[in-house]
Amino acid sequence: MKIRHKGQHSISFYAGNSVLCFVKNEYVSHPVYHFAFNIPGHQFKEALIWLKARIKLLSVNGLEIVDFPRWNAHSIYFYDNNQNVLEWIARHDLKYETYLSFRGESVKCISEIGLVADDVLGYADQLMADYQVPVFAKQIPHEKFTVLGDEQALLILSETGREWFPTDIPCKKFPLSVTLGFGMNRNDKVIVYG
Repeated sequence: MKIRHKGQHSISFYAGNSVLCFVKNEYVSHPVYHFAFNIPGHQFKEALIWLKARIKLLSVNGLEIVDFPRWNAHSIYFYDNNQNVLEWIARHDLKYETYLSFRGESVKCISEIGLVADDVLGYADQLMADYQVPVFAKQIPHEKFTVLGDEQALLILSETGREWFPTDIPCKKFPLSVTLGFGMNRNDKVIVYG
């Protein structure tokens, strides 16, 4: 991905129509986050080959591709250089059109960010009330895992101590700020500070 800005204590990248920014925090020791990027569904196999040539993929039951039939999606998981749990997800209900070969710039947007809470359903209720963020229609809310938003901007709410799928890394609270827009044709904005 192309670098947007690089400073002494921060770096940001373009991720399609999103920006991902990391800021050094000397008071936090080794934070681990989960975030996912939408990629074009018709390029999923090409993306898999492209990524495998550059990094080791995480496997689930010996498989590199995770199928989410309820979400009509396929995912690939991997770590970045700081052990964040990253995901490339092809959401087949989104029709991204491109005729170019897959490359890092083919990522469409940051589509998920993991937020950690002791009371997942209570936190979900708070976000829904404060920001009118909908429950994700393709995922039933659960006390340990709830998803809010839409396919282009999802808040993945996970219980403290639950493991980030598909790893054994426990979910912990770390500093985080998120600005989201929901839906391609909507101007709604949500700013979440974790």
